[in-house]
Amino acid sequence: MAKNISSSIRKYFVSAGKFVLLIAVCIFAGIIIVWPLWRFATAAPVLYTITVISLFTVLAVYRTIRAVHSSPWKSAVRVFLHFIIIAGGLTAAVVLVFEGYRFFSIPVIILIPVLYIISSRLLTRF
Repeated sequence: MAKNISSSIRKYFVSAGKFVLLIAVCIFAGIIIVWPLWRFATAAPVLYTITVISLFTVLAVYRTIRAVHSSPWKSAVRVFLHFIIIAGGLTAAVVLVFEGYRFFSIPVIILIPVLYIISSRLLTRF
C-alpha cells in the first residue's frame, strides 16, 4: 500500500513538473517570437507594415492558387470570387475611412458577408 501511495505521489509530482515545464517553454517561446517582432514594429513601423501586408498577400495568393489547382472549376471560381469580394470590400472600406467618409464604410462592411453568402448560394446552383 505504501508503494502505491508513493507511486501516486511521484506520478502527481511528475505531472506537475511537466505542467510547469510546459508553461516555461510557452513563456520562453512567446518571448523569443514576440520580442523581435515588437522591436521591429517599434523601430521601423512602415517597413513592418509593408512586410506584414506582403506576407499576408503572398499567403492569400498561395492558398488561392492551391485551391484552384486542387479543385474543379466551379470551386476555383467560387474561391476567386470570394477573394475578390472580401479584398475589394475591405479595400473600399479602408479607402472610405481614410478619405473621411467613415459612415459610408459601415454599409460596405455589412455588404461583404451578404455578397459572400449570395455568391456561395448562386455558385452552388450551377
